[in-house]
Amino acid sequence: MIRSVKHIKWLFPLGLFMVFLMVPSVQAVTLKAAAGGTGGGWYQAFSQLAQLVKEKDPSIDIKVVPGGGLANPPRVDAGEVQLGFAFPPFINAASKGKKPYKKAHPNIRTVAGGFGLNPLQFVITKDTGIKSIEEIVQKKFPLKFAADRVGTTDEWSCRTVLEFYKVTYEDIKKWGGKVMHLGYGDIETQIKDRNADATFVMIAPPASIITSISISRPIRLLEFSEELRNYLVNEWSFSPAIIKAGTYKGQDRDVQTVALFTTIMANKDVADDVIYRITKIILENPDRVRKISPAFKPFDPTKAGIGTGGQLHPGALKFYKEKGWIK
Repeated sequence: MIRSVKHIKWLFPLGLFMVFLMVPSVQAVTLKAAAGGTGGGWYQAFSQLAQLVKEKDPSIDIKVVPGGGLANPPRVDAGEVQLGFAFPPFINAASKGKKPYKKAHPNIRTVAGGFGLNPLQFVITKDTGIKSIEEIVQKKFPLKFAADRVGTTDEWSCRTVLEFYKVTYEDIKKWGGKVMHLGYGDIETQIKDRNADATFVMIAPPASIITSISISRPIRLLEFSEELRNYLVNEWSFSPAIIKAGTYKGQDRDVQTVALFTTIMANKDVADDVIYRITKIILENPDRVRKISPAFKPFDPTKAGIGTGGQLHPGALKFYKEKGWIK
């Protein structure tokens, strides 16, 4: 009997050891995530998402690095970074090799979208008498246009809208107008000084640049027609949006437009389980996400997998299906 008891005592720690071996270990993983410029909105937002993930799952460490809306998709595709922020139209374009990209980037997958509403806003001063984009085209109006810098997402979106009307910057110049490519601060100055009478921005409303301009010069926010909205939604993965009446001085009615929502991308080779856990943490903590930025207030986790501009990563898709948010 004594011998039997000793035998049991000897087996007990061995049994615990065997049970420990049978429990799958979670391997720590470090991922790089391309956001925006250091200190900018995207950089700060992704840093807070990374902090949330780390807090809920210490095995996942996301290192945020500087990036940009146009540059991030190719970097994710190449595996230079494993995660990144981008807008759906650019994910769509990069994946398919459409403008502004010269080749397809097939390794891009999406995780979740809906982080921050950025409507397209075509602004013109009321003293021009112009009341619609169509009127500019039909009249071949000599527009003094202050566009964003070439290569920015704002400027690309502007050209995409003009292309719908088969209009180029050169056409505007031929009509007797002019086109300047400037940063927001200089755009504001040029319009206030009457060297420009219109601009086009993609930014969360109320945009300080537009608010400031409206104090100096009465402005009109030009509505996007149904045909234009459908084109941008169906061809480029924009989302329908409304800029509510009263957003800007003198805006007495709602204005129909389209918007871009920030989306998280991932390289297809990131482990399904890792992406599943990241997706689960972010989408099961919507209140934390909404506190990241005022632009994140509309975030709806149930719609985060829709309209991302690309193919969902299998790890993310698994989570959406478990929740019943995607069939």
